[in-house]
Amino acid sequence: MKPNRKQINYSIEFLSSAAKEFRKLSLEVKHSLVDPINSLGINPYSHKSKKLANSDLYRIRVGDYRVVYYTNDKDKIVVITKIGHRKEVYK
Repeated sequence: MKPNRKQINYSIEFLSSAAKEFRKLSLEVKHSLVDPINSLGINPYSHKSKKLANSDLYRIRVGDYRVVYYTNDKDKIVVITKIGHRKEVYK
């Protein structure tokens, strides 16, 4: 079985507040988030993502941290809106 070469890639953008949250994280946490965030560009609706209730937002879980985002399917963009510890990210 050959890998699917017709992947539609999404570009990934950060809201300025999410970029600021990312910069504040420890280097170890940043490194753990890089691959999962990049994978959103390949498939933002993977089985590892979860749609948030009563919202157009999705989240992925990376250990104790969450990456919250929405997609613009027309323009093929994933917009990261929030990054943080699970106890703080939904506030």
